[in-house]
Amino acid sequence: MNQDIRRQQAMTLIAMLCLTYHLTPADLEEIAHQLAHFDAVCDYRTQGVNNVANH
Repeated sequence: MNQDIRRQQAMTLIAMLCLTYHLTPADLEEIAHQLAHFDAVCDYRTQGVNNVANH
């Protein structure tokens, strides 16, 4: 799938979520921070598992 199409679909999904749940830009920023934290924790745990597997 084309990168531009995926980006457009993601933006459409975000717009639908905003309308459905009456989200504000501040809400979206908080969600983005929470997702970034979750992603960092997952990466850290995955890295730890990979390090154990390689030794």
